[in-house]
Amino acid sequence: MLTMVVGAVLFAGLLTLLLFILPNPSAASVLLDEVTQQERHVEGTGRPVWRSAVSADFLAKPFAAFRRFFSPTPDPALVRRLMLAGYRKPAHPDIFLGARLALPAVLGLSVALLVSNNTFFFFILTLGLAFFLPDFWLSHAINKRREKIRLSLPDALDLLSSFHTD
Repeated sequence: MLTMVVGAVLFAGLLTLLLFILPNPSAASVLLDEVTQQERHVEGTGRPVWRSAVSADFLAKPFAAFRRFFSPTPDPALVRRLMLAGYRKPAHPDIFLGARLALPAVLGLSVALLVSNNTFFFFILTLGLAFFLPDFWLSHAINKRREKIRLSLPDALDLLSSFHTD
């Protein structure tokens, strides 16, 4: 029971913190968002409407504000690893750090609410795994991108050599 209360308080605290960090949109920013969404729809980018509303910058805002309490810039090693995986936007490190913080909170709360036997053990195990899960995913994404580049290199060299000999 104590674990459930601690999990619920932790989740409520993080949710409250995120709600206070989120900026209130001004009328000008709402109008600008509507115009850009209409332009994207008119241009026929083929992207779904919800995709234009959920951008990396929008997702990163609360986590960027939270990161600024500790460091003015993201960790260069993390930025490099994200670039190796193909994520180059400035918002991507903040989203990654947000996932690293939010995932343990969400999964820990779900374990605290759903598991009835050995709750504390599974809660601690879930927190540890959920904290490192984004790192495992990033390592997998880096390896997958490297393999894709390695496999496409012969085709790129063939294109370069055929272009140069003409």
